[in-house]
Amino acid sequence: MLRTMRLVCAGLAVALIGVAIPAVGAATTTSGTGTFTGAVSLPSFPCGTCNSGTLSGQVALTLSGMSASNVPYTAAWPAPLPPSTNVTASFAYSESCLDQPDGTPPLQGTAGGTFNLTGGTAIVGGQLMADAVLTGNINWTRDGLAASIQFTNLVITAGSNNSTIAVNLADSIAGVTIGQGGAGFVWTNGPGVCGGVPQQPQTAEIAGVALQPA
Repeated sequence: MLRTMRLVCAGLAVALIGVAIPAVGAATTTSGTGTFTGAVSLPSFPCGTCNSGTLSGQVALTLSGMSASNVPYTAAWPAPLPPSTNVTASFAYSESCLDQPDGTPPLQGTAGGTFNLTGGTAIVGGQLMADAVLTGNINWTRDGLAASIQFTNLVITAGSNNSTIAVNLADSIAGVTIGQGGAGFVWTNGPGVCGGVPQQPQTAEIAGVALQPA
């Protein structure tokens, strides 16, 4: 099973949710550690129902466990130096002013889409494979300056043929890791407020996130 990974950073919670990897025999586990720094851009804020929200940044991450072929693997993604990025996400989002006083930014929002982490390597059964990629779905729930971001349906591929290393299925969740960081989720312009002209685009920074095994 891929473990749930939760990143908590001064009001930001990020969760990587994993599930059982098909394998012969006993259940297997995946563990990992990492760091995350990035930026969020929303085309318009507030917005009841919008598309084309984006997230990009630098992730340093290592995952290890049993592969889909039931052999040990370790996959690693080194963080590039800014402004280069190795993780991107795109999502639809809702930042509603329902029951929100004019002149104040929306207190709650949600988003959902997909993410892509590139530039990694994997060692599978002792064989080194380049071009490791971690993909899946992203869901974001914001409450004030606190946000919970979940990455689900995770798939690791590697090699020139994009061979599948590990797959998680949607219904089996296990394990939690918690990290702490010092910066968190911070609006970097605006923010847009209810009852006024929406901020276009609305941006935010995420920094200082550390991931630690439970």
